[in-house]
Amino acid sequence: MGYLVENLVNALANVLAGDGGVGSVLGDPAYRTDSDMSSAGGIMIRTQALSADAGDGGLAKPAEIAVYCEKLRNQQREKFRPFSGNAQLAVELRASESTAALTNASLQKYVEGVLQVLHTKRGDWGDGMFFGGGYEVTFQPAKKGGKNYVQTAKVTLSVDYSGN
Repeated sequence: MGYLVENLVNALANVLAGDGGVGSVLGDPAYRTDSDMSSAGGIMIRTQALSADAGDGGLAKPAEIAVYCEKLRNQQREKFRPFSGNAQLAVELRASESTAALTNASLQKYVEGVLQVLHTKRGDWGDGMFFGGGYEVTFQPAKKGGKNYVQTAKVTLSVDYSGN
């Protein structure tokens, strides 16, 4: 099933980083992703779960996006497919600025960018993946993290998938 999870996570990362992704929504086309991570522009997109507390010490980025799979539900809707169900994917955003107010403003801007991308990318993502458009956003309060303040938000969404 590792291949299944990798495909789902990479599909969402590509939606966020590709043409019409977060970078173009926020006015900076330099926001891109590799299969593992990218540090282009002022934001980093990772395809791994990494808490804000465990962030890479050597990377002084004002914002990061982590894309990962939280849960798979194989509902066997299609009898002869190994997987036909849905995946709960998460987009965790982390912002860091010198003040709590700046951190909150940055985080809200990034969340709005992600939500706008998800709104425009509803529908068929190819390879048996379909995003219906629903999501949930949760915000954590800002806290002191080193020299700056750090705040996180998480967008969870469900993607239907039928594949081998």
